[in-house]
Amino acid sequence: MEVLRAINNWVERASLTVAAVLLAGLTLVVFLEVIARYVFRYSFIWSEEAAIFCFQWITFLGAGVALRRKEHFIVDVLGGQLKRGDLADRLRNAAVQVAVLVFVLVLVVYGTQFALLSAKRYSYALGIPIVHVTSAIPVAGMAMVLFAVEGLVSSILGTHHES
Repeated sequence: MEVLRAINNWVERASLTVAAVLLAGLTLVVFLEVIARYVFRYSFIWSEEAAIFCFQWITFLGAGVALRRKEHFIVDVLGGQLKRGDLADRLRNAAVQVAVLVFVLVLVVYGTQFALLSAKRYSYALGIPIVHVTSAIPVAGMAMVLFAVEGLVSSILGTHHES
């Protein structure tokens, strides 16, 4: 469990670092476009595409981090009736983690297929392969798989705590 936690700590830090760099890039691109458009009456053809691509990566990387930190929305029907840490609570948490794991595995499989379909397509304005954008789905999905496995193991061991 400690090895998985260490790996996931690294994956979370890497995801946050990449997302922060992309957010800075997104902010810079949008700022330059606004200045160019309203001050110089000029528009960069590539700025909207670059902003959208950065936003897509930020969204998927952020979703993975939110999954690990349990910051996604929660519908808790039985939580009030179960004592935290008892067997029923641990089973419920494990079932939730299994459902999350199944979902993110589906995301990885179909996200990979989608990315491979876009391997020979290029973006109009930037001219980069679209696979660089669509690969955000399986890459972030693999991080989510690691995070879901960690959550499942924590639930089974009884170390799972919801925020």
